[in-house]
Amino acid sequence: MSKSEKDDKRTILVLRWVGYSLLGLAVLDVIEIFVPTQLMNPAWVLQMIGSIVESAAVPLVGVMLVLYGEKAFRRSLEVNFLKILSWLFLLVGILYLLLIPLNISNTWQLNQITQNQIQKQANQQLAQLNKVEEELTQATSEDMTNLLASLNPNASVENAQPQQIKEQLMSQVVQGKRQISTQVEINQRNNLRSLLKNSIKWGVGSIIAGVIFLRLWGLSHWVRMIR
Repeated sequence: MSKSEKDDKRTILVLRWVGYSLLGLAVLDVIEIFVPTQLMNPAWVLQMIGSIVESAAVPLVGVMLVLYGEKAFRRSLEVNFLKILSWLFLLVGILYLLLIPLNISNTWQLNQITQNQIQKQANQQLAQLNKVEEELTQATSEDMTNLLASLNPNASVENAQPQQIKEQLMSQVVQGKRQISTQVEINQRNNLRSLLKNSIKWGVGSIIAGVIFLRLWGLSHWVRMIR
């Protein structure tokens, strides 16, 4: 073996070892993503999908380095491992594509849950304001005078105008109810926008990663042909 061939062999082996190391790190990342598993939690499922899609670059680079040089300087044990790895490309590619409907389904579920939570909190606030509004409606001038006296015992209530103060409080209650309704719409819209942005990003990423792994399965046919 010439010096040039030795240098080529050394370079190829180094690249392959780096590739195997990246694949090992990718496996550790996948284990971390799935532990603990909460498949019934839409938020966890979406986060899992996002983590898997966003970490696809590491195993892809690792695979590229592992396959570098094709048949050159391969031992029989490594060839057998590459045959298994080649079929894993097919499996992983299919799994990435299957993430797409899962992503859509859990995005819809999480949006429904979050929208309901926002509306529930708003309903609780509205119920409190409705109670205050009802009490103000039924309050008499004497009740308002007593209320002002209890709020500020040192103030003189002789010149107080209970009816005017009552109307001001009612106006504030109505304004508060409008603000709550407006804030609900804003929060629901922002939540939907955020979910859709991530869902589209991860959906497109799933397609790209899935297609690449399926293409790698096709391009690595030379491994499966080795006898």
